[in-house]
Amino acid sequence: MHSRTAVTTAIAVALTAVLTSCSSSSNDDADSNSQASSASRAELDAQQIALAALDAVTNAPTYRITTDGTDENGTPTKADLCFTRAGDFTGTFTLGDHTSDIVATGAEIFWRAPGAMYSSLADNAGDGALDQARVDLIDRALADRYVRYAGPEARNAPFTGIRDLVDLVEPAHTGELTKGAPTALGGRSVIPLRMDYDGGAATTLYIPVDGDPFPTRIEETPGTAGGPTLTTAFTSPAEPCTPTAPQPDRYLDSLNLEAAFKQAAHGA
Repeated sequence: MHSRTAVTTAIAVALTAVLTSCSSSSNDDADSNSQASSASRAELDAQQIALAALDAVTNAPTYRITTDGTDENGTPTKADLCFTRAGDFTGTFTLGDHTSDIVATGAEIFWRAPGAMYSSLADNAGDGALDQARVDLIDRALADRYVRYAGPEARNAPFTGIRDLVDLVEPAHTGELTKGAPTALGGRSVIPLRMDYDGGAATTLYIPVDGDPFPTRIEETPGTAGGPTLTTAFTSPAEPCTPTAPQPDRYLDSLNLEAAFKQAAHGA
């Protein structure tokens, strides 16, 4: 059930772009980061602004993202997630007409979705949509419970890439970060930082000119070959965010899924 959805892709591209641009920074760059955090950024270079934005994201006690876009197949996607500094998060992810709940705490990820969403994920992965009998079987087996992924199994949870980027994994993308002229966005003056990729794809981060350098928006646009589109809005500080694992009677361990499906099929 690996799924690199549009929300994962855009956050990955954007934050790893920042990391890539900063990976060769020196101690002098770190000193300028402090200045970039408090002063107007209109006269700073792209790397200084990127360092300040990265520092703001990694040190925010909590923050929230809301997204609106499409995945690689053109299916609409939405997300509403809050994150803690530790990398825990909770919220919802919507694919097409189906919405799932996700909670990540420590080394555990809990995901709850209707059978119809599993069908959509299978179809998007190229395996074809599930027939109604299989969708009904999933709903009976899970009975509105979360699926718990822990330890090595956590890598098999849907949308694990969201946490990968919160943890700031090594950058997977390279390119040149370009600073644009200040522009207005949502009533604020912001500076766009753009990463261009082969094939015409691009990701743009918008960083406030003054005040907190926390990014206000990330936009991902596809290249000539097509691909996901996404607009991600950031809010920091967010409302209190306390991702909490569901009670044991409200989840099914991922290692027990096969047995649960067999039991549900036998009881049908």
